[in-house]
Amino acid sequence: MSQPPEQGTEFLERRCAALEARLRRVQDEQREREKALLLGLLDVDDALVRMGEWLGRVGEAGSGMSERELLLGLIEQVAFVDELLRARLGTVDVRPLRLLGSAADAEVADVVEVLPTGEVPAGTVVAERRGGFLLGGEILRRAELVVAVDPVGGQEPPSAPR
Repeated sequence: MSQPPEQGTEFLERRCAALEARLRRVQDEQREREKALLLGLLDVDDALVRMGEWLGRVGEAGSGMSERELLLGLIEQVAFVDELLRARLGTVDVRPLRLLGSAADAEVADVVEVLPTGEVPAGTVVAERRGGFLLGGEILRRAELVVAVDPVGGQEPPSAPR
């Protein structure tokens, strides 16, 4: 038996209101995730500003630091900022691919350079020109790799599709 038109209309109106409420909740959750990511990036910006201020102070004449000490301090500062950025990206499930020392994987990376060497097996990733990243389980950015080749035969590793 069919329902009277008023009952069908009321049902559709209630269903529409419920879907609109759900959409608002999902949008609010997305906005909160975006805010959390942006606040994390502001932490990274703060760290970069502090690093610039530190460089300004130690770069002044008579800072008493040797060039080596300055360089080591700068390396430490850059490593800190990188660690902070990766931690903030991790909060939104962005993770770096860990490819160094493994076999090149055409599914997630492109070989942009080869290095003849006998120190590691041919096809082994010896350097990253640009790191790759996952967003959840999906590739966010493909890696660009340097891969070992046989120094004698010049064996090329299989190239990754673009």
